[in-house]
Amino acid sequence: MILIALSAVILPLVLLGILNMPATKGMSISAFIVLLEGYFIWKMPSKVLLASIFQSIHKALPILWILFGALMMLTTLQHTGAIERINSGFHKISADMRLQLILVAFLFGGLIEGVSGFGTPAMVTAPLLIALGFSPMAAVTLALVADSTPASFGAVGTPLTVGLSNVSEKADFLNAIGQRITQLDLFSGTFMPLLLIFMLTFLFGKKRR
Repeated sequence: MILIALSAVILPLVLLGILNMPATKGMSISAFIVLLEGYFIWKMPSKVLLASIFQSIHKALPILWILFGALMMLTTLQHTGAIERINSGFHKISADMRLQLILVAFLFGGLIEGVSGFGTPAMVTAPLLIALGFSPMAAVTLALVADSTPASFGAVGTPLTVGLSNVSEKADFLNAIGQRITQLDLFSGTFMPLLLIFMLTFLFGKKRR
C-alpha cells in the first residue's frame, strides 16, 4: 500500500526522468493511473475524484500565473541585457565560482523563493549560473538543490497554508508544523552551502579539489 501511495511521486520520476517522456504526456499518464488507483484501490467515490480534479485545476492556475510572470521577467532580463549586468556585478564581487554559487543559487534563490515560489528560483537562478560559466547540468542541479530548504516557506508560506487548507481548526496545528519545519530547515540550511560547494567541486569540478 505504501508503494501505491507513493505512485503519484514515483510515476512522474520514471516517466519523465527515466523514459524521457514529454511533461504533457508523462504527467497525463501519471494522473490517469492515480485516478484509477483512487477509484479501485482506495474506493474513493466518483464525486470526490471529480471534485479533486476541479480543485487541482483551481490550485494550478495561480501557480501557472506566477511561473508565467517569472518567465516574462527572465525573458525581459535577457532581451534588455540586464542579465549581463547582473552577472557582471557578481563577477565584481568575486570570480570564485563557489562564492558565486552561494550568492546566486542559495541566497538570491532563497529570496525569490520566499517572494514567489513555485519553481521560480530555479527558473531564474539556473540561467544566471549558466551565464556565469557553469555547465547547464551543474546549473540546473545546483539551483534545484539550493532551493530545497527555502521551499518549505515559498511564496510567503503557501506550502503550509495551501497544503494544509483542508485541515479544520488548523491554527495550532499550523503553528506546530511551522515550528517543526523551521527547526529542520535551520539544521539542514546551515549545511546547505557546504553541500553545494561539495557537489560543485566533486561532481562538476574539472580538478575536483
